[in-house]
Amino acid sequence: MIDCAVHLANDTEVAGFHMEDIGCDAIHGDFVRNVLIRDNIIRNATVAGVFLLDPSGNITIRNNVIESAGVVSIEFLMSKGAASLVIENNALLRPIGDQIAMAVFGDANLSAQIRNNNFSINAIGSNVFLVVANKARADVVLERNLFHQPGDDGVTINLLNDAQLRASIRNNTFTAAGGDSIGIELRDSSKAAIQVANNNLRDASLASIYAETFDTSNLCMQILGNTVNRDMELFHNAGS
Repeated sequence: MIDCAVHLANDTEVAGFHMEDIGCDAIHGDFVRNVLIRDNIIRNATVAGVFLLDPSGNITIRNNVIESAGVVSIEFLMSKGAASLVIENNALLRPIGDQIAMAVFGDANLSAQIRNNNFSINAIGSNVFLVVANKARADVVLERNLFHQPGDDGVTINLLNDAQLRASIRNNTFTAAGGDSIGIELRDSSKAAIQVANNNLRDASLASIYAETFDTSNLCMQILGNTVNRDMELFHNAGS
């Protein structure tokens, strides 16, 4: 076992590596800008396949195989600045937790495109888990992905504390989620505009689409053209 195999610097490309049995994160970057991670094979990282803390600029993760991560395939934490994130054409296979976990909070502003990825099986997490909190702003597109057999939701979205999100979830296939295919929760005074369009949502243990708002949060949803075989459940809780 070895510690983090690659420590990123600014304006870095990491390509063509085969990494196995990594003792920490396979690829790790703190406060880096303008990074391309492509065409790598990563297996059995103890923590994350890719971990990024407060990146900025253009971040692209493309054409990688990340298999059997001990916690999460790709983890992205952002508390300040602006970043444009593209995650595309990856195979994210059998982590213990989430395939993609993103937390955006504070003064951060994130634009993310997550497309054409294969998410296959995890034990206890979601295929994509997104938290936007504490006045952060995010604009996220998930399209043409295959979400298969997560332990929890296919896509989980949580907003807290005056966060704002604009999202489009379109042209994806969801199968056999352990929770909801798509689960959305807003709290406090957070606001979101979310489109769910032309997805195939099949065989979730719970709902095809579940959305719940609390307090004075505001959710505007457009739901159209989806194929579902479980309920769609929408709730609002005004609080005390």
